[in-house]
Amino acid sequence: MTIHDVVLSGHLTAAQLSRELGRLSFGPNARAGLLVDCREMTGYDPDARALFVQWNRDHRRSIVGLAIVTDNALWSMVIRAMSLASAQQMRAWATAQDARAWLGALR
Repeated sequence: MTIHDVVLSGHLTAAQLSRELGRLSFGPNARAGLLVDCREMTGYDPDARALFVQWNRDHRRSIVGLAIVTDNALWSMVIRAMSLASAQQMRAWATAQDARAWLGALR
């Protein structure tokens, strides 16, 4: 399984997120993990959040798991809630190494 990496920093805008997600490529039958490193993010615009939710919905069939690296406790709670609401494998991690190991164990 391929693991795609996205690193986000600063205050996230929809334009920045669109550029980063636009770099990702999924084939018709792809099954990939997505590691999003948010440790350098300071916040995000509502439009960026909406874009991510829609992008994730559109690519959900290709994504086995979504690992988000953050040290922000509030964001970790939001990620747990998003996982429950979407019934998607999604978890927050403190380190990229732990996130990558978890994604690698998913099938």
